[in-house]
Amino acid sequence: MSVSTVLLQPTSAFSSATVHSLHLLAHARPPTPPPTSMADLSPAEALRLLAAGIRSTLALCDPSSTATSAVDGKIQYDGVAQVISPQSLPVPPMSPPLAPQDMPCKADVSPSATPAPPVPGALSQMSPGCEHVSTFTSESPADQSDRIAVDKMNQRAIISRRFWSKSAPEIDIEKYLLRIHQYCPISTAVYLATSVYIHQLCMVTRAMALTPLNVHRLVLAALRVASKNLEDINHQQKRFAKVGGLSEQELCRLEIGFLFLMDFDLKVDIAILEAQAGLLMELERIGR
Repeated sequence: MSVSTVLLQPTSAFSSATVHSLHLLAHARPPTPPPTSMADLSPAEALRLLAAGIRSTLALCDPSSTATSAVDGKIQYDGVAQVISPQSLPVPPMSPPLAPQDMPCKADVSPSATPAPPVPGALSQMSPGCEHVSTFTSESPADQSDRIAVDKMNQRAIISRRFWSKSAPEIDIEKYLLRIHQYCPISTAVYLATSVYIHQLCMVTRAMALTPLNVHRLVLAALRVASKNLEDINHQQKRFAKVGGLSEQELCRLEIGFLFLMDFDLKVDIAILEAQAGLLMELERIGR
């Protein structure tokens, strides 16, 4: 009889149940370590990190916690006048029509996919956009540079108005992201790129402030643009718009507006995504 057999024999000190428990503990798998890099992240984990990053950006973009000053009915960020409220801009009769060539192409998606229920709340109640036309006059190079900068800020403010809803949707942003992930699953890289884009818009260039009134539309447009930028196969425009609670035309307008806000600079590489993943993991760790 071997030594191991003798050790596993029930004695007066150890019952059969105790020996069986020790055997299970000896062969139990070690706990799965938390992800430490982008390669270890699943799409669901990346989605959770994206939601955490959006919550942090919402807190930082809260006007009550940002140093602002009112000048001529506008809000100043670091001395640059910027409109951040939809009530401070004129309301045109309707949004400009979308040209056929601006319509994104539809990709092949299985027609038997599970249909998405309607989004609750007022997400589809849009605030119409409008166009800004600047006049040109003879001016010095310095004045021209200042005018271009002001025109660009005004254009961004007008474009960002398209992302405002009349009232905050009933569905919170976490459940909204889970809904998109359930009916239109996307890759880990797309979720991280979306976080990069939102951070660039709201924290770096400050093209617009993230609020409960625009976060759903901005995230939806960012996800769609990032998906088209990084993935070869995408969900149909009609399906993605329905899951997001918008029409196809309105989603197209948001995508185009998002591209202008980003200055069409959508380049992300593995180093940028890795750095963003590390930042989001640290934010999540601090928030626990």
